[in-house]
Amino acid sequence: MKKMAILIAPLVAAIDYQPAHTIFSLLPDTQVHLVWKDKTSIMAFPGNQPIQATCTFEECPRDLDVLLVPAIPNLLEDVETLSFLEELGQKAHFVTSVCGGSQLLAAAGLLDGYRVAAGVVGSELIIPCGAIPVDANLVEDGNRITARGGSGSYEYAFLLVERLYGKELARQHRTLAEWQPEILSPEDRASHEELKAQPWIQGMIQSIIDGSRAPLEAAGQRLREHKQFATTDQG
Repeated sequence: MKKMAILIAPLVAAIDYQPAHTIFSLLPDTQVHLVWKDKTSIMAFPGNQPIQATCTFEECPRDLDVLLVPAIPNLLEDVETLSFLEELGQKAHFVTSVCGGSQLLAAAGLLDGYRVAAGVVGSELIIPCGAIPVDANLVEDGNRITARGGSGSYEYAFLLVERLYGKELARQHRTLAEWQPEILSPEDRASHEELKAQPWIQGMIQSIIDGSRAPLEAAGQRLREHKQFATTDQG
């Protein structure tokens, strides 16, 4: 039995976890757990989509095949959540994230020395935590798999199916999902860059960066102090 845990919380980005949740729920002999501190109904982003955890931190299995962290705001200084991720991440077969979920993994000390898919929002902020941003939609480094949001959430899900169940089942699920990605034309790329330059987009990006910078710098400092202490203790 394969076991997957997806961290959820208020304002979790629905597009980051729903592809994996849907695809893995269709797989044979697979348990998919939506995990949060309690089982009260919360709202995902955008559009106030109601969602509810299937198990709490205490109830979540510790022998996970996959730990998935999507983009969730306001958790970078949540000690309980970061400790939970650190515990599970040390044991999970695959430690993974989509979009801004990499910030939470980095703050929990789980991306130190690993290459990470760099999104459009503040990817440089995880550098103090030892992560290495890479300009790619999907990055696999050891047992760490990170993806950008949007189309990256689907590519991530199909790659995990392949790693856990083989290429043929992954191909079948790509077909079932009618997954037919198209390479962006030069015109599309230009339009994409123009969209990111729009004031309302810039404002949203800056707001995320402003809210993440200080907590990630503090997390990086804690990780450096921990490594220095461990080195001294060994000596």
